[in-house]
Amino acid sequence: MNKRFFITIIVMGVVLFSLVACSHARTSFDFERASIISVCIEDAVPGYYADTLKIELDQKEMSNLIQIVPELQLKKGQSGQSNGIGSDYSIVCYGENGSKLYKFDVDSSHNLNMEDSYLEHNTKLDEFLGNLETTYGFLNYDNGERLPGPEFLKFTDIISKIKFVEHTETNFDDGVSYILKKDEVDRLKGGISKAVYSEGKELYDGDMMYRINAFDKWGSFVYSIFVTPEYDVYINGRPYEYDSIKDWLDEMEEVSGFADKH
Repeated sequence: MNKRFFITIIVMGVVLFSLVACSHARTSFDFERASIISVCIEDAVPGYYADTLKIELDQKEMSNLIQIVPELQLKKGQSGQSNGIGSDYSIVCYGENGSKLYKFDVDSSHNLNMEDSYLEHNTKLDEFLGNLETTYGFLNYDNGERLPGPEFLKFTDIISKIKFVEHTETNFDDGVSYILKKDEVDRLKGGISKAVYSEGKELYDGDMMYRINAFDKWGSFVYSIFVTPEYDVYINGRPYEYDSIKDWLDEMEEVSGFADKH
């Protein structure tokens, strides 16, 4: 009896050790703190806006950040929340001679997204980034008033899902709701890039006839397109000329079944 109990304890110990080792292998992140010379807050995509966001952290802020990052767990893929193109900002770590060592796209939950992986936020990171956002105000920097830059509509190639949703008197209940098939996505996604910015038009005020949401392979927003009953068009909150993508919108209405209903 004692021998069986002893063997069981040993087996359980080996299994536990293996699980811990595997977990460590999955979550380790090679972060060379000593090589970092400066850290800046920047736009996730250069050229996405006409102006430029770049704030260099002071030494204390930089020191706090590089102590927190190694504590974060590394996850595969991306968080699938607002990140990349739609993220609020990026954290960029620079080395000697201005070399870019790390770039983290910060999503709405403070996860740090990289190309094919992300570092999961914790309480320390939430508090640290929350303080930065309050101090510098860059989280509210994009309040719809920043003009689109030359790269604003150049990300249609990463779109892997498009959903058409009709707005009704009961919000989105009982309206047309359609997820495009893969061949429809491949055929239609490029049409967004033909939109022409509308100078001087008011920002989106909440009135909507339907919306078209485009997502990347991780489930993050790439573009969100609102069309009002007056046929005003807004892409990611910015006004665009309806006539510039009328043909594309007509196709979307046909494919989704919205045209047949109306």
